[in-house]
Amino acid sequence: MFSFAVMVFFLYSLFSMMYLKQYYTRNMPEKKQVEYGRIVPIEVNYLKIVYVTNEEKREIDLKYHLFWFACFLVLIISFARTYVKRLESES
Repeated sequence: MFSFAVMVFFLYSLFSMMYLKQYYTRNMPEKKQVEYGRIVPIEVNYLKIVYVTNEEKREIDLKYHLFWFACFLVLIISFARTYVKRLESES
């Protein structure tokens, strides 16, 4: 059950990060917009630079870190399952 929850978390983080990058690619300006506060440059798909606010940058950074944390959890669970199966086969 725990591994199922981790896989759901992994898929959620993957798709939310992908969606947000695509959204920023299509909808954020390629030039600074000081009047809207979009002065922070970020790199999105295909090395494209767009300008966002600090809050929007924090949001995409959070999605990015959640994705890599989910990858780490999937890796740990995979190693744990392999280790448990190895121990069961030895006994």
